[in-house]
Amino acid sequence: GLAAISAKLATAAVQPLLAVGIVMTLVGFAFKIAAAPFHLWAPDAYQGAPVPSAAFIASGSKVASFVVLGKIVLIGFAPVHGSAAWHSMVAGWSPVLAVLAALSILLGNLVALAQSNVRRLLAYSAVAHGGYTLIGLVAGGRDGFSAALFYTTTYAITLVGAFGVVGFVRRETGGDDLSNFSGLCSRSPLMAGCMAIFMLSLAGIPPLAGFFGKFYLFSAALRAVPNYGLLWLVALALFGSFISLYYYLMVLKFIFVDKWAEAGADHRSLVTDHVLQKSAICLLAAEKKMRLRLDCRTRSFASNRVALIAKVGEAKMGSISQFIDRHFRHFNAAALKDAADAYVAHLDRGGKMMITLAGAMSTAELGVSLAEMIRRDKVHAITCTGANLEEDLFNLVARSQYVRLPNYRELSPQQEEELLKRHLNRVTDTCIPEEEAIRRIERVVIDEWVTAAKKKERGFPHEFLYTILKECRLKKFYEIDPGDSWMIAAAHKDLPVFVPGWEDSTLGNIYAARCITGAITDVHTVRSGIEYMIALAEWYRRVSQESSIGFFQIGGGIAGDFPICVVPMLNQDVVREPVPEWGYFCQISDSTTSFGSYSGAVPNEKITWGKLNVDTPRFVIESDATIVAPLMFAKVLGW
Repeated sequence: GLAAISAKLATAAVQPLLAVGIVMTLVGFAFKIAAAPFHLWAPDAYQGAPVPSAAFIASGSKVASFVVLGKIVLIGFAPVHGSAAWHSMVAGWSPVLAVLAALSILLGNLVALAQSNVRRLLAYSAVAHGGYTLIGLVAGGRDGFSAALFYTTTYAITLVGAFGVVGFVRRETGGDDLSNFSGLCSRSPLMAGCMAIFMLSLAGIPPLAGFFGKFYLFSAALRAVPNYGLLWLVALALFGSFISLYYYLMVLKFIFVDKWAEAGADHRSLVTDHVLQKSAICLLAAEKKMRLRLDCRTRSFASNRVALIAKVGEAKMGSISQFIDRHFRHFNAAALKDAADAYVAHLDRGGKMMITLAGAMSTAELGVSLAEMIRRDKVHAITCTGANLEEDLFNLVARSQYVRLPNYRELSPQQEEELLKRHLNRVTDTCIPEEEAIRRIERVVIDEWVTAAKKKERGFPHEFLYTILKECRLKKFYEIDPGDSWMIAAAHKDLPVFVPGWEDSTLGNIYAARCITGAITDVHTVRSGIEYMIALAEWYRRVSQESSIGFFQIGGGIAGDFPICVVPMLNQDVVREPVPEWGYFCQISDSTTSFGSYSGAVPNEKITWGKLNVDTPRFVIESDATIVAPLMFAKVLGW
C-alpha cells in the first residue's frame, strides 16, 4: 500500500516517469477538490445540480477527497515532500500543492466577487476554501493534517447549512440569485439568522468555527518550516480572507438591508428548519469540541481507510442534449438541433434573444423550461399574447383544479355545454376553472387597476402583474413550484415584456368591462398596444446599439407579427439612425404555409423583408411547438 510506495521512493531516485505519475496524481485530486485551475466544472455543477446534490458534492465529496489526498501525500509521497518555503524551495509535491493553493485562493475569491447567483458564489468560494485546506497539507505533519481535517469538516458543516438556506429560498421564490435573498430577515428570521452564521463562519469571523479553523491552519503552516518559510502563503491566505469578507457580507446585505420585491411560495419545511438549526449549532459548538481533539495525537494514517464519495452531477451535457445530438440528424429533427446550436452560438457572441409566445404555450406549461431560460439569461425579452401572459398565472394558482380531456376532439356539443355550465374554460385538452383561476386573479388585479386609476398612475398590463407578484399578493394560492412559472422568473428579472392585442384576453375583457361599468374611472390606466409598440421600438434601438438581437418565434399570429415589424418601422418610417436587422431567426409552427400573409410564411417570404439581412441564420421547424420548444430550451440549457 502507501507504506510500500513510501519505502520505494525513499530508497530509489525519482525517475522522470515516476515524477510525471506523482504530478498526475496531484492533478487528479486537484480536479476532485476543485482547486484552480482545475475547478471549471464546479460552478456549473453547483448551480445546475439539484440543491441536495450540490451540497453533497461540495461537502461530503470534498472532505473524503482531502482525507485521501492527505494520506497519499503525507504517507505514500513523504520521501519526496520537498519544501515550499520562500527561502529554501526544494523540488517535491509540496511546492506543487503550494502553487495550487495560491491560485485557488486568489482566483476563487476574486471571481466570487463578480457573482450574482448565490450557488455560483459558493462554488468559487469553495475553490478558495480548497486552497486554504491545501495549506495544511503543504505544512505537513500531524499538526498540518489535523488542522486541514478540522477546517474541511467545519467547512462541510457550514456549506450543508448554507445550501439548506439556498434550497429554502429557491422553493420560496423560484430562484437563488442574490436578489432572491432580499428581505429574507423579514420573511423568515430563522433562515436569515442561520445564513448569517454560515456566511460569517465561512468568512472566518470569531467566535465561529471558521475562524478557529483558519487560525489552526495558519499556525500550523507558520510552525512547519523554520524562519516562517510559509509566511508568503499564509499572508496570501489572509489577503484572500479579507477579499472574501466583501461577498459574504454582500449576501447578508441583501438578507438584512434590502427589501423583498419578489413573489414566492410558502414551502417552509420543518425538516429543513431542523437541519439548518442543527448545522448552526454544530458550527457554534465545533470550535470547543474540535480544539480538544486537536490536542490528541492523530491516529496512524495508514490504519484508516476512507472511501471516495462518488461525485454527483458532473458538469457535462445532459442526457436530453446528448439524445438530440445523436438522433436528430435529418429533416425537422435536424432543423431543431441546428436552430438550438445557432441559438447558443448567438448568445455566445454576446447576442440577446427575444422570444414570442402564441397559442396556448403557458397552459401547456412551457414555464417549466422557459423560467429556467429566463433565470439563466438565455431570454432577454418576450412578446406574447394576453392569453399566455395570464394563463401562466392561472396555472400558478389553480393547477390542481384543472381538468384534462385527452379525448377533446370527440366532445359533442352537449358535452361542451356541460363543461361551460361547470365554469370550465377549455383550451384544447385542458379546462381552466373559472372561479379558482380567473376570478382569483381578477379580484387581485382589479384592486391594482382601481388603485392606480385613483392615483392617476398608468402601467402596461404585465407591469400590474409584476407588481402583484413582487408584493406576494398571490402567494397563499400557489399550487405549483414557483420555479416553474415564467412570469415569476420574468418579474424577478424585470424582463421586458410586450403584449400586443391584450384587450382580447380574459383580463383585457375584464378591464374593458370595469371601464364600462365605471369601476375604473380612467380608461387609459392600462397603457395601450400603440404604447407597447413605442416601448418595443425604444428597447430595440437601445439594446441593438451594443448587441445583436435574435428572434425566436413560437407559433404565429400577432405575437410574432407585432415585434418583427419594429425593424422596418424604425428604418423606413422613423428614419433616424438605422438599426441593425434581427441577428437570428427561428420559427416553430405547424400551421399551413401562407404566401400571402405574415402568419405561417416561411423566412424567405415577406415576413422577413427588411427584417433579416442576408447573413442572418434562419430556421423553420414545422412541428408542434409544445413538443419542439421545450426540447430546444433543454438543448440550449444543456439538460
